[in-house]
Amino acid sequence: MKRVMTATEVARNFSEVLDQVVAGDQIVITRGNVEIVVMNSASSQEPNSKLLAKSLDEHFAKYGPISQKEAKRKLDRLNEMRELDMMLEAEKWNR
Repeated sequence: MKRVMTATEVARNFSEVLDQVVAGDQIVITRGNVEIVVMNSASSQEPNSKLLAKSLDEHFAKYGPISQKEAKRKLDRLNEMRELDMMLEAEKWNR
């Protein structure tokens, strides 16, 4: 069951909200009528590898395959972005 709650409601009833999430409910938390976050049970989440595979299947179905050269270029760029993210995260923790 999907429920929409304000951040204040969640804060005031946090234990009950967690019980609802564990029971399988999905809680959408809003602030000022804007969706901020969706809470789901961690056990109901698909692994990132499956989500990535599904996204790639959809992408290739829509746009077709790419060359090995283009794939390598994209993979190199992803690795650069990942390394930058890791450096920024390390800097944050070393402050």
